Amino acid sequence: MATLRKLLLLSAFVASTVAVPVQQNAGQCARYCTDDSDFTLSPGSTYTYDYETTTVTTVQGGQEKTQIQITAQADIEVLSKCELSLRLRGVTLKLSDPESPDYLVSLRGAREFARTIERNILRFSFQNGQVEHVCPSENAPTWVTNIQKGVLSAFQSYSVKPEWTTRTIETDVLGKCTAEYHSLGRNWQGTHTVRKLKDLSSCTERENYETYLQGSAYSSDFQTLSLPVVKGSQECEQVIGDSFLQTSTCNEKLIFRPFSNRGNGVVATVSQKLIYAATSERRFTGNDYRPTTEPLLYTHAKQEVSSAKIEEETEMAMRELCDAAKIDISISVPRKFSGLIYKLKKLSLRSLKSFHQKIDKICPQNTDKARKFFMDAIPLVSTVDSARFMLEMISRKTISDTEISFWLTSLSFINEPTPEIISLFTPLLDGRYTQGILGVSALIRNFCNGKDCSGIPEVQAAVNKLSENLGENCFSSDDKNVILSLKAIGNIGYLLVRKMYLKLATRTHK
Repeated sequence: MATLRKLLLLSAFVASTVAVPVQQNAGQCARYCTDDSDFTLSPGSTYTYDYETTTVTTVQGGQEKTQIQITAQADIEVLSKCELSLRLRGVTLKLSDPESPDYLVSLRGAREFARTIERNILRFSFQNGQVEHVCPSENAPTWVTNIQKGVLSAFQSYSVKPEWTTRTIETDVLGKCTAEYHSLGRNWQGTHTVRKLKDLSSCTERENYETYLQGSAYSSDFQTLSLPVVKGSQECEQVIGDSFLQTSTCNEKLIFRPFSNRGNGVVATVSQKLIYAATSERRFTGNDYRPTTEPLLYTHAKQEVSSAKIEEETEMAMRELCDAAKIDISISVPRKFSGLIYKLKKLSLRSLKSFHQKIDKICPQNTDKARKFFMDAIPLVSTVDSARFMLEMISRKTISDTEISFWLTSLSFINEPTPEIISLFTPLLDGRYTQGILGVSALIRNFCNGKDCSGIPEVQAAVNKLSENLGENCFSSDDKNVILSLKAIGNIGYLLVRKMYLKLATRTHK
């Protein structure tokens, strides 16, 4: 099923102001509503479109071809000018027959696939033709929301004056891309045809990565912003009439460059059609929605694997690492160590405990190195379960003081800390471990990098804990603890409470 979902999500990769604040009522997704009205839909009405997307993957020069197709009726209910919702119904799923690739057949499990999509309604903010963000229902599977985002990527458009060409940055399921809108003029019926072009190498936020290394996002003015492994382009033609989208036809082509030769090689083409069918007063939107918002970008979700399978794969990764380091540290050890970290990220607290207890059995010929690899890897796993495991081992002192110091110092290397991880380590700010004060403060600094943390309860609790170490007016029997706590507050960058301590700390005391 996981492989099927990957194919389905590929098909969802579609060839795809002046603002006035509005009161956000219960269940409302739009935070504001623009004054512009080049695209106007009638509140209280539902616009129905026929939707179809087909993904064809071929190997140029050969006869191999695979197709997958999704069809549905897309209902778009207009709750207000800028508050809309999407429902897909009559969903079908077909895959090419292995014996006859041009013939599409229904897939086993397609009915359950369709029911899952049809019962999830997606609210979204619609600002003069552009989908600003979406608000999926709380329990909506990520793969369903991605398919819905693909439909909305074809639905959104941009206001272009007749005979004009406009370049803009557009966000959709393909990423944040430079889009060229070319007006093809109006016909005698008054409908306006627009052509949209995208070079996918100019897009950002298309890739997904998983790493234990820390990094900072940056932007540049280079024309090529995506990895050059895949070359892609998209061309859409949209027809706007009566101030709303009548048809949208998109074609996207992707070439896998390592095996390409003058345009040949592994090629995937995605075609998409969204054609207006009717307007009705059908209502279907309730108040079941997620209060948080998401951009129209594709959401990368981790594949679900059984816990037994994960544990087996983790043990295998450790054995391979032990074998590579049996005699000496070979050039493959760093890569295998990274592989072990990725496997450990998927283990629960119970599984981590079990893995730790049987390390000697996993690598009976290399137990010392195996244990060292595990102890070095745990701080880099950066999950809530690994943080709980570390805290439990430290609290029970089941590891040596040297290992505790190493772990606490390594907290600064956790690249994606969460409020829950911060909360777990906050008790260690009481001064019992010197490395704990600076390590936890560096952890919080990594979390707060690029965001305002002053209103986050877990950060406030940690700073309050540090301020308790300062004593009354910075007088304390443990001067070293006071100095470390002040340094830790400096690391975090937020004092939040007892700001008088900064002044008191600068005074000269006898």
